[in-house]
Amino acid sequence: MDIVETLQVRPFRQSDRKAAIATYNALVLPDPNEGLREIHLLQDMTLQSDLCIVLRWRPAGMPLGKSRIGVQLASVFAEFGRIDHTLWSNIGTVNHNNV
Repeated sequence: MDIVETLQVRPFRQSDRKAAIATYNALVLPDPNEGLREIHLLQDMTLQSDLCIVLRWRPAGMPLGKSRIGVQLASVFAEFGRIDHTLWSNIGTVNHNNV
């Protein structure tokens, strides 16, 4: 089961949203041996100004607490808007494979 770290960004202005997206597009993934599988950028379907950066970690590679890269990203993206930085672990799954 992966661990998910999220950074929700509520931009101050439309220009900040565009700058946040440009900054995201310039990201380079760190060494995969650090345990980070991938990073996604999501847009809120209802409030389209809001963005969410999702870091998906292998449990063995994830440090306890918020990651160094997550804290660094939160610091960088804080210049574009309000940040909510959280860490999630899976405690249950419902899927069609059991049917």
